[in-house]
Amino acid sequence: MSRENHIASLLLTAALGIVCAAPAALGQAAAAATGVLARVTSGNNDRDMYLLRVDGDKLYVRPLDAPPGIAIALDVAKIDKVNFKVDYSRAEAFRAIRSRAWAEAAGVIIAACRPMIAFIELPNNNVLEPALEAAHDFWMLGIQIQRLQGDKGADAAAKAFGAAQFIYERAARANWSSQGEIAGLRAILCQIQAGKLDPAVEALKNMREPQLGDAAYGLYWGAKAEISLRQQAYRDAVNQAVRAVVFDNKDGALFPEALFLSARCYEELLEVHRARDVYYEIARLFPNTEWGDLALAHLRTLMQNGSSREPEKVNIAKVFFGLDEDMNAVVDKFLASVTAAPKRAANTNAKGTGATNAPNAKAQVTGEEP
Repeated sequence: MSRENHIASLLLTAALGIVCAAPAALGQAAAAATGVLARVTSGNNDRDMYLLRVDGDKLYVRPLDAPPGIAIALDVAKIDKVNFKVDYSRAEAFRAIRSRAWAEAAGVIIAACRPMIAFIELPNNNVLEPALEAAHDFWMLGIQIQRLQGDKGADAAAKAFGAAQFIYERAARANWSSQGEIAGLRAILCQIQAGKLDPAVEALKNMREPQLGDAAYGLYWGAKAEISLRQQAYRDAVNQAVRAVVFDNKDGALFPEALFLSARCYEELLEVHRARDVYYEIARLFPNTEWGDLALAHLRTLMQNGSSREPEKVNIAKVFFGLDEDMNAVVDKFLASVTAAPKRAANTNAKGTGATNAPNAKAQVTGEEP
């Protein structure tokens, strides 16, 4: 294992150890012994106390001056706000995100807020946002591993998706925020990417269908599209992905995901010209991202095998707009300009994201199952 692979392995193992060494570590047991310090606001009352556990509609706390073993029950419904001391270097996390060191970014955040995630459903708390950021970093790590290692990285990717899913499922309890519903849908997407299709289908059945304009609308249809893709219902998947893209106005991270999904469906439907055009736009609009790199790999494959070089049966642009642009020439010029592009074409997988089986992938990891 190369030095880079070894470092990546250690980072992910450490991050996973923090977030999911055992489910109880993120649950009530983590806080039960000494409690988690927080300022709880209820009406005009602002008080620091140790939070012990949430049990249904009750929050059990211990006053700062009370001895261990003392627990007082508060009504969750009467709590207005909970403020934790979430102390981590945002600059360090940002640097890791910018360099796409997803395991490192997730580890920085989770190390600071792990015990607090047990209380993420409490109203208006300040741990929901960093916890969701950490979950997103784990999600992106899984996508990165798939891109770099393909099927060889399935176990490692599943661990990353499992860590993200665990946090998202906990965050889904935060029904005081629209982010709670979004987290529930993100948890389903994690299951899909990890190959747990049947549980994902059942979980989505239990989710409400959001109305147009709801924050979760695009993500809901994105999840539907991902399921349809894996069920080989490609036309349904395209239509659902289009709904996710066109009507989504809340989740910016979903846009390249849904575009990539639609391109995969066009490819499966042998509509290679549409697939080429969408991959091109993703690679052009989102350079130096996981989705941009994935699109670039697929685009190179299409151009190398020549399938998109056959004349298109119906040139929609020419019919409606009088345009006759040679998209193959445009794409060839673009690919030639991307000097940092991988030289090896993608070995795509119709059942999943599709990835390059890179022999020198930088995300080989080990660790306990989340």
